[in-house]
Parts: sequence; C-alpha cells; structure tokens
Amino acid sequence: MILPRPVKSVLTDGPVDAAVSRGWSYVQRKRRRRDNVRRGVLAVSCLLLAASVGWALRPYLGPPAKPAVAAAAALPLDALVKELPKVQGRAPAVQRPLPPAAVAPAAPQQPVAIPDPELDVVGALLESVRDAYDAGNSARAAVLLQEIAEKHEEDPRAAQALYVLGLIQLDKTKDPKGAAKSFTHALELQPPPELVPVLWQALERAQGARGR
Repeated sequence: MILPRPVKSVLTDGPVDAAVSRGWSYVQRKRRRRDNVRRGVLAVSCLLLAASVGWALRPYLGPPAKPAVAAAAALPLDALVKELPKVQGRAPAVQRPLPPAAVAPAAPQQPVAIPDPELDVVGALLESVRDAYDAGNSARAAVLLQEIAEKHEEDPRAAQALYVLGLIQLDKTKDPKGAAKSFTHALELQPPPELVPVLWQALERAQGARGR
C-alpha cells in the first residue's frame, strides 16, 4: 500500500496537529488533577497519622519538666534526703457539745474518748530515713526506703522514696544493679509527671554504670 504523501506531512498537517495538541493538553490536565488529588490525600493521611501517634504517646511524654523539678534534680543526694516529704498527720476529730435538756437536767455524761489521729507511717519512715542518713548510716536509710517501696507502694510518696533509694545505691553503696531496679520500680508506680524524666535519666546512668 502506497500513501499518497509522506506520513510526516500527514502528521504535521494543520487539522491533525491541532487535534493532537488538544488531546495532549486534555491528558496533561487530567494528569495534573490526578496528581493534585493524590498529593492532597497523602498530606491528609500524614496529618492523621501524626495526630494519632502524638495522641497515643501523650501519656508517656507528659508535660515538660518544671524549673523547680529541674533544679531539684540537680541537687546533691544530701539535699534530696533533707527535702523528703514531711509527716502528713490527720487532725483529730472534735466532739461537739450536746445542747442542754429542755425540762430536767440531764444525767452526768460520760467523757467521750476522742480517737487519736491516724498515724502517717510513710512520713514517720521518711523522718527515720533523714535521721539515719544524717548520722552517716546510709545502709539503714536504704533499708527504711526499701520498706516504703515494699509495704506502702500505693502511697504517692513511694516513687520519690525509690528515687532517693536508687541514688543511695548508686552513689553510696556502689550497687548500680540495685539502683536500676529501684528506678524501674519507681517508674512502674506512675510517679508525678515532673519526676518521670528525672527517673529516666537516673536509670540510664545506673545502666551505664553497670556496663563499666
């Protein structure tokens, strides 16, 4: 079969070239719209993924450490022991006086025994920790702090007691393995958010001392 004129001249002909150009422009516009849609979907997916990851990690990250906590973390062990929480005793119940009788005087009332305020065991143990540490008996202070961790771990002061115990084990008794265990136990007790980064730093320090 012989074409009446060269193929090139047919393709470059005015009507054919215009139709091809229009078709190619349409294809390009369609590709751009499709790419824009894909980019938009990808951007929205990335934002949703970042939001979900941030929400999932929110309980673990916690708020940034307060300046007071950062300053407390830089204190030496002696100052940390002195800053242990004090005794938190409950006020004794007050017995209200009974109103006088309307007709005849009432019989003499028996004295009402007022119950003693509930003893703050953890506070008393912390006081003993301070006394033992001031006397240079770090071993007894560690035993008392360990008692708080074992028998009163529901108390909100137990995490701080374990932190001080870990520092004593790390700096005084040279027991980095026991210190790492104490710091880990403190993190398991859901300590105050401002204490979490301090505990993680102390745990990394204890683990590094174990590797040496």
